[in-house]
Amino acid sequence: MEEEHTYILKDARDEQDYTVAKLKDGKIWMTKNLNLAGGTVITSELSDVPANYTLPTANGFQKGNRLPASSQTGFNNAVIAHVYNTGNNTNNCASPGCYSYYSWTATTAGSGVGITANTDAPYSICPRGWRLPSDVDESDFYLLVTAYNMNPNMLIGVSTTPNFVFAGFYYSNSFYGGRNVNYTSSTSYSGDTAGNINIDSSRVNISTLSRKYGICARCIAR
Repeated sequence: MEEEHTYILKDARDEQDYTVAKLKDGKIWMTKNLNLAGGTVITSELSDVPANYTLPTANGFQKGNRLPASSQTGFNNAVIAHVYNTGNNTNNCASPGCYSYYSWTATTAGSGVGITANTDAPYSICPRGWRLPSDVDESDFYLLVTAYNMNPNMLIGVSTTPNFVFAGFYYSNSFYGGRNVNYTSSTSYSGDTAGNINIDSSRVNISTLSRKYGICARCIAR
């Protein structure tokens, strides 16, 4: 695969198209935010899970029958999975945000619940053959931003191949927009935190964030 050349990945789970590219770190990344809808049943045949997992809807975990559409109400519990699909699939992510937002429990398909050590949740809602970025040892985020000289202008927006977007985040029923990029990793830390990357117009910060927060996700090819 040619570096920074954009290709199209069709997600067989819902027939959505994602742009993907081999970035300067040598890994193949999605260059568009993951956008699986709440209520979607993902299978081990097509997803990064060992058994079927149903993405939660407005009422938390699926408990049998199909539940109402996802909602921004929530993102206030570190254990309960939550999803909000805004329907605004654009790089212009002013309020009420864009693409889809997932709590860490949802992004890890429930496999992160109970993990508190500095380790990766074993599964995710990425397509089969793809995974969440890891923040353990040689962090995927660290290697990526180092390859781009820690320069936000080389990472953010449609003029770049990584095409990170200012998507903001959700927390406790509210949207926090502004000019921030947040993407989750598969890595847990102590308490109710997980690794993430935060970028604004002037800096890049690889840090931790509460698992309660609803933030965006991108996947890396295995």
